[in-house]
Amino acid sequence: MVALWLRNYHPPQTHPRLTEKERRHIFAAQAAVPTPAGRKSTVWQLLRHPLCIGFFIAQLLTDPIAFFLNFWLPDYLHTRGLTMAMIGLVGWLPFLGADIGGPGGGALSDWLVRRNWRPANARRALMLMAAGLMLFANLAVRTDRLWLSIGLIAVLFAAQSCWKANQLALIAESVPRESVATLVSLSALGGSLGGVLSNLLTGRAVQALGYVPVFTVISVLPLVAFVALELMMRRARRSAGAIEAR
Repeated sequence: MVALWLRNYHPPQTHPRLTEKERRHIFAAQAAVPTPAGRKSTVWQLLRHPLCIGFFIAQLLTDPIAFFLNFWLPDYLHTRGLTMAMIGLVGWLPFLGADIGGPGGGALSDWLVRRNWRPANARRALMLMAAGLMLFANLAVRTDRLWLSIGLIAVLFAAQSCWKANQLALIAESVPRESVATLVSLSALGGSLGGVLSNLLTGRAVQALGYVPVFTVISVLPLVAFVALELMMRRARRSAGAIEAR
């Protein structure tokens, strides 16, 4: 993979597939003044900023979905009557959805940007679409048709991957580039915390109630996360903090 990346990577100055408009946009962003004070925001400034709170909450609520799908899928398929041999034979199919949803969701939002959508609006539109697709979790766990359930779980994988790709792009486009790595790290802290707690709670919920309540909860978490993030982004636009949403 590294060799393939090295062979196909080009800097913006010589990239053969960049349009002149895209090239100018990249250079203009690189030349932009990072903060009103001309210096990088501190970790404490970011922690208090609504954008950081919004992304932290969003990952706290949505990263547990990836933990659940990755760690609990074999056991769920076993409860649906599949043997270990059959799980090994078909269990990879839902993960293919993630391979499609991430790059596909990122490419689609970029396509919207090239058609004069504001980048933040394009990312949020794809995140909202992904949140809507997650509602199919209710049908995936309730249908008697095993293959339909597996297909819908593949849709869930694709939606989660699409959400993640556009969320990371939205973070990068919401703050000066000097603050991107810090904000990504702080947001990921929320995702890690959510993943740890969700795994503990999932085990108890499955043992006591089965998988139906768990799938029901994960079906609405992205919509709750989207609303929370929207509220924090609106608050950030109204505030005069150290960083500003673009």
